[in-house]
Amino acid sequence: MRRPSLLCLLLLACSSPRGLWRDQLVFVGDHGMVVPLGLVRETPGSAEAKGWLGQDGVWRSVFYDRFAIRGQDAPDLGASVAAWSRWPDRSAYVSLARKDREIDLRVRTRSAPESMTIRARAIRRLGDSRDPEGSSLWSAGRAEIRGVPRARREGTLADGSGWLLVEQTPADRPKRPLVEYGDYVLAFLARKDGDLVILKRSRKRGGFDFAVARLDGRVAKTRRVVADVGQDHLSLALPDEGLRARLDIRDRDESHGVAPNGRAVTYETLLLGGDLNGVAMVIR
Repeated sequence: MRRPSLLCLLLLACSSPRGLWRDQLVFVGDHGMVVPLGLVRETPGSAEAKGWLGQDGVWRSVFYDRFAIRGQDAPDLGASVAAWSRWPDRSAYVSLARKDREIDLRVRTRSAPESMTIRARAIRRLGDSRDPEGSSLWSAGRAEIRGVPRARREGTLADGSGWLLVEQTPADRPKRPLVEYGDYVLAFLARKDGDLVILKRSRKRGGFDFAVARLDGRVAKTRRVVADVGQDHLSLALPDEGLRARLDIRDRDESHGVAPNGRAVTYETLLLGGDLNGVAMVIR
């Protein structure tokens, strides 16, 4: 058998995109349940996954894993999830099936031995965006959730309906691995009547501000975004769309790290409710 030449191998290596891919799937229930899941992969073969279960106004479960993947699998979310599920000592078992406009997501954590299943059958594209980090594709669809552990508060619905909001990094357009975000907010929000908002906002780094919204059945994109995080609330506005909302911060999960410039960074994941339900990822 003829072996490929060194030139052919180099061309193959150069033709494969290198960088970072991030996919996020966020279920926002009609009655306030929020289940965000995010997976980040890089071509050197490293990956991390983090998820939350927000129920009864608190983050009831948080799980996080770092694991190895094959570098060529980094653009492929399904292959990365499969590698995570084979990883020893993982904090959660997750399976994902995606076909056309359908998504089936199953999650089982150590704190909840029963499998939780999220099914969406009509995912529709909302739009795309590009910022200093790179490109994102945004989509959403109605979804059902089953198998959620019962909430503590009497009368709170465990299973039910909601929206699945999705961020996807295009396979051929990876993101930059190291980016200065400034004071940054990324929020996924929805309510039962069908209004949806996904927004980004940075107070110290230009080029990030962006929102895609589905309001009264109409989808619109805008770069005019206001998002201010207080101690107990998040205020947001999309002036071009006539939207203003004040959301209660019901719970927060906090961690700390170091930015690319060496400065200390605080990461917060906020469970939100009020005018809209959802989650905000905050970098300070």
